[in-house]
Amino acid sequence: MAKKNLDQIKKKKRIIIASAAIIFLIIVIYIISGLPSLEELENPRPILASKVFSADGELIGQFFIENRIETNIDSLPKHLIEALIATEDKNFYDHWGVDLGRFFKA
Repeated sequence: MAKKNLDQIKKKKRIIIASAAIIFLIIVIYIISGLPSLEELENPRPILASKVFSADGELIGQFFIENRIETNIDSLPKHLIEALIATEDKNFYDHWGVDLGRFFKA
């Protein structure tokens, strides 16, 4: 009788572990499916404003959802870059691009 109860408990444990593993796998697949491909990360295409010019080259107007312009990083003030790094990632210079400690904490 005790062996039968022990077998039922083990069976329930296996079912719970298998269910948890399946749910975890579904969540991982859902998260990964929403991520951009490596090609998209390596070659981003920013959404820039469309500019309309007249025949003589004068800017008439712009159409945009997000008013973005392309700029070179060298044209930004050094203190702006340092402030961004300080607020976003204090260990920016100490890792290879991903701060694994912060990743797992998140």
